Amino acid sequence: MRFKIDKEGIKKNLFLKDTFRHKPGKVIKLFPFIANATSLREEEVKLALIDFKGVAGACFREAMGLSQNVDFDKDKFIAVVCEKAGAPGDPNLKNILESVAFDEQGQLVLFDVLVYPHIRHSKFNPTLTNIAKCLYSVFFDFNEQQNLKSLANKDPDNLLYKLILLCLPADEKEENVHESYVAASQKTKQLFKKDLQTLLSQPDLFVNSFHQLLKFYFFRYITDLTIELNSFFDQPTDKLFFSVQWEKLQDFRLPITNGWKMFENHVEKIFSHAVNLEMINYIDGFQDGPLTYQEIFAQLALIGQDEQ
Repeated sequence: MRFKIDKEGIKKNLFLKDTFRHKPGKVIKLFPFIANATSLREEEVKLALIDFKGVAGACFREAMGLSQNVDFDKDKFIAVVCEKAGAPGDPNLKNILESVAFDEQGQLVLFDVLVYPHIRHSKFNPTLTNIAKCLYSVFFDFNEQQNLKSLANKDPDNLLYKLILLCLPADEKEENVHESYVAASQKTKQLFKKDLQTLLSQPDLFVNSFHQLLKFYFFRYITDLTIELNSFFDQPTDKLFFSVQWEKLQDFRLPITNGWKMFENHVEKIFSHAVNLEMINYIDGFQDGPLTYQEIFAQLALIGQDEQ
C-alpha cells in the first residue's frame, strides 16, 4: 500500500485560483445539503419537509428509474380526465376532481401506490431531490428496488379513482445517476429494511405510511452519522432517546438529558466534519474509499507501523 496526496484533485476542487475554499461533497458525500442552503428556509420548502410526500415521490422515482425532471400539469391532467369521462370541460366534474383528487396544497391525493411517482413539489428544489437520492443510496439495495417495482397494485373500488389512475401521465424512464452517500449504521439500515417489508406486505399501509417511514429514517440517518462523526476514531457512546407526544417528562428523564438538546450540540459541528473528511479523502492509497474516521481507523489497524 502506498499513500500519496492527490494534489491535482485538491487544486481543482478546493482552490479558486490561489484561494482555498470549502467545497465538500466532491469526494465524500455525507449530507444532501450544504451549510448555507438558504432555499431550505423558504416557507414552501419547510412545509415540503414537514409533509415529505414530495421527497417520497422522488425516492420512488429514483428506485423505479423514472425521470425527476418531468412536471405534473394539474390543469392538463384534469382536462384529460374530463375527456376520458365523456364530459370535456364540465365545470362540475372539474370541481369534483379539484376536491377529491387534490389536497389543499394542490398535490395529488395518495390513494394508490401508482400515485407516488407523480407526487412532485410545486416548486422544484434541488436539495429536496438530493434528500431523496441520499435516502435511496443509503437504504435501498437491489431487493428493495425490485420489491417496489413488483408491488402489487389492487384496483381501487372507487370508480373515480380508477379513472384517475387511467389518466395519469405516462412514466418517463431515465437512467438516473445514483450518487453514493456514506452508509448509515448497519443496525439502522436493517431496521429500515424490516419496516419497509412490513409496508410492502400491506399495500394500503404502504400508501399511507411510505413517506412517514422515509421521513423518520432520514432523521435517523442524520443523527446516527452526526454522533458517529463527533466520536472521531472511537465508538459512539452517546445514544439518542425519544419520548412520545403525550408524555410529561421530568428533568432527569433520558429523553431530556439525551434528547434533542444533546443532539443540537452534536449537529453544530457537522459541516466541519464534512470539510475535514473531504480534505482527508484526497489522500490516495486506502483500499476502499471514500472513508469516514472509523473506517480509516479500521484500515490503519491492518497495515504495518511504517505505513501508519
